[in-house]
Amino acid sequence: NQDIMANLFKVQVGQQRHWNIYAHSYLHYGHNSARRRMWGVLAEKKKCFKPDTVASADMGEGACSIRDYCLPKGYVYPPYLVPASSDGEPGIVPPYGYSPSVQTLIRSPLTSEKLNNSQWELCLEQIRKPLGFYHDPNSWCAYSHRDQCSFQGVYQPPLPDGNGPFGQFFLFGEYHDVWSFLNISTTATLEEFMTQGMRICKMDFVELTKYNLALGDKTGDRVQDLPEMCFLSAYTFSMLYHG
Repeated sequence: NQDIMANLFKVQVGQQRHWNIYAHSYLHYGHNSARRRMWGVLAEKKKCFKPDTVASADMGEGACSIRDYCLPKGYVYPPYLVPASSDGEPGIVPPYGYSPSVQTLIRSPLTSEKLNNSQWELCLEQIRKPLGFYHDPNSWCAYSHRDQCSFQGVYQPPLPDGNGPFGQFFLFGEYHDVWSFLNISTTATLEEFMTQGMRICKMDFVELTKYNLALGDKTGDRVQDLPEMCFLSAYTFSMLYHG
């Protein structure tokens, strides 16, 4: 039931040029925040958190291991690489009223593990509900704005299709980095994006390293980002497909 006019801005240049610009900011949808939220849901399912009402003496020992299908097979995510939250809080943030019971280790599927679906499909499913990429949150928006919605119940006007009077739809920022890593054309379709994303999600860390070198990263600047490229590909695809 949001007021969509609150996101409409009128721009005038000189006497002849007038534009209506619609803008909406999705808070906590940067890829670091999104990944931490996904991990938080996985950790909650594995009971890695305890209610604040439980005495600290009742905390478990050791570590709580969660399985992240967006990571390369056989990879264990180093705790020091888990990005801090927007307020600087380290580690995986538990839901309100809970605290971490033990350190959470983030693991990929085992190298020998037989998967019922591709890692691309498992990664997409893993991020779907934590990040609102499904129909239920859009039910009111779909009713009130005739299905002109992106995700999480947010109104979005139709985007230009490239053949009409409004030209093409452009992506900026980190989208460029993902496109570049997938090595696809700037006008690639979502189907072409998905095909290459599936290929990336099949690779283990060694294969990703070789692929990255073949792209020309001779200095290794991107090596630290390689474990998250399957997630970034699936997350970007979900943003564009559902948004």
